[in-house]
Amino acid sequence: MTYQSQLSNATQLTLDPAATAIFPHILSNTGNLAETYSFVIKDTIGDSGNLSNLVLVHDKNKSGVFDDGDQEITANYNVKLQPNETAALLIKATVPSTAKVNDIYNVILNTEHQCSIGTKYDKKPNIIGIQENKSLVDILEHLL
Repeated sequence: MTYQSQLSNATQLTLDPAATAIFPHILSNTGNLAETYSFVIKDTIGDSGNLSNLVLVHDKNKSGVFDDGDQEITANYNVKLQPNETAALLIKATVPSTAKVNDIYNVILNTEHQCSIGTKYDKKPNIIGIQENKSLVDILEHLL
């Protein structure tokens, strides 16, 4: 009997100022016993600033968007997974409207899972880079 899980990595996003960031993660119970998970998201220090409206969501229908039927994850919310079950998670945040090109914003997702042999931790970084704001006209001019 083993307790084992895996949290997928998020892809690095490149967004415009004031854009909404969505980081999808898949949590998998890869062991052969049930486990209960809790979560914490943290905006890290030492980057270009803080993201606003930082929310962690249990994407119950696995659609990749925060919609009806999904559950915002708070401190008291846990996810229980049976062996070989998965849970879709979304980190949603807003990039500051004052963000500049080459700014970097980092968010950490900490996962804690409880099992009869103790508590295990996993954390995954989520990174947003800011792109140069170009209009459609600018892009077309470069293509001609």
